[in-house]
Amino acid sequence: MMYRAAAALASDDTVLATEQLQEQLQLIAMAGGRVPDWSTLAVDGPTPGPEWRGQAWFEFTATVEGTPAPH
Repeated sequence: MMYRAAAALASDDTVLATEQLQEQLQLIAMAGGRVPDWSTLAVDGPTPGPEWRGQAWFEFTATVEGTPAPH
């Protein structure tokens, strides 16, 4: 099963975005009884988003394949 997460950050820092997206993906996969296979992680971005209150925002997305959790 493939999982997807998205984030909008006030920074174009790909490392920070990847860390935050991995946290989201971990929670989503665990809620589905699976664990992320980090070797399949794909991160897209930064994509410039609309400005809000004078602040530039950058959008990131990530996908990862989930495998059954060990019992």
